[in-house]
Amino acid sequence: MIAVIGGGPVGSYAAYLLAKKGHQVELFEEHKEIAGFIYAVIGAVYAVFLAFTTISVWEEFREAEDIADREANDVLDVAMLAEALPQEHRDPIRAALREYCTDVAGKEWEALRRGEAVPFLNPHMKTLMDEILRYEPRTEMQKIVGEKILDEQADLDDSRRERLLMARRRLPPVLRAARGTTPHAARPFWRVGWSKPWQ
Repeated sequence: MIAVIGGGPVGSYAAYLLAKKGHQVELFEEHKEIAGFIYAVIGAVYAVFLAFTTISVWEEFREAEDIADREANDVLDVAMLAEALPQEHRDPIRAALREYCTDVAGKEWEALRRGEAVPFLNPHMKTLMDEILRYEPRTEMQKIVGEKILDEQADLDDSRRERLLMARRRLPPVLRAARGTTPHAARPFWRVGWSKPWQ
């Protein structure tokens, strides 16, 4: 005779297989009401934890996506405003933006994916700022455009800093384990045609 203790799904299946092989089986199911209640409580706690984890990760993802989208929009705003500048200033600004986007989409996103720190100061952002500051407006309209480009460039700096700070943020270990491979920051750089403004 073989004794199987616990008549839950596993115990019942084990008893079935043993009986099928010709063994005499006795199933002990004492206190199954209490065990059922305990399993129900464990299931409810797990469901609440899973829902909390899912919501936390989703909110983090949405926030990161919004920050990256804002950075992408700031790049496009600077590129579009540069169209109003004379060619000697427009072309270097376009080139700096193109190099910045290539650097972010290529090197930075890969480094962030691997969990590596990315410096806040990007050489292409410095080049961009130098080119914007080199511009000397001659008319009132050019002055307005120059000020607007400076504002948009400052917004771009802020969005970049916000994105990098978001990437450095860490979830608690339990949520990090539950999160799996969800990225800290979204990748809008491959969703937006970056090269279009300066082609």
